[in-house]
Amino acid sequence: MIAAGVLANARTFGGQDYGGFHTIIALAPALRRLAREKKTAGTGAFLAHFGVRRRMFRNSAAVRLGAR
Repeated sequence: MIAAGVLANARTFGGQDYGGFHTIIALAPALRRLAREKKTAGTGAFLAHFGVRRRMFRNSAAVRLGAR
């Protein structure tokens, strides 16, 4: 799902839109946090999923608006 979101962002904006660029750039730290929390197997792993989901939601909203 994340790879599909990244591909959709790249196809829609091609690095030319400030908002589209920043929605995809914000995904990298969220994924790093998720990986770190999964290693420790704490309750943070559950909460880290929300960070990734929120960034993917923002990315899909930016793609929908940019595709018009």
